[in-house]
Amino acid sequence: MATGRGSLSGRITQANGTAVPDATIIITDTAGNSQRMVTGADGGFTLVNLPPGTYRVEVETGGARRMGRQTVTITENAPAQIEVAFDEPGTVAITGSTSIPLP
Repeated sequence: MATGRGSLSGRITQANGTAVPDATIIITDTAGNSQRMVTGADGGFTLVNLPPGTYRVEVETGGARRMGRQTVTITENAPAQIEVAFDEPGTVAITGSTSIPLP
């Protein structure tokens, strides 16, 4: 990871804990710039080299509409992590934490 940058990682699961592979994570900064990443077979993902700032996080699965908006703050050299669980069809819960307190 480059100095002065942060990262975001996590895992996408169904409510029963089963991984959701091939889901797309979309993060968008306050200027409207987006980055995408597809989850692996274990539902995991990691986005690195992110400029510090506030991002909106959304999830797409199987071409479905975007679901589960949450704001995450990325800080320098401090990995952030989120967990996404699909509670029932069409709904999603995103929870997260960072390695240091947010300002």
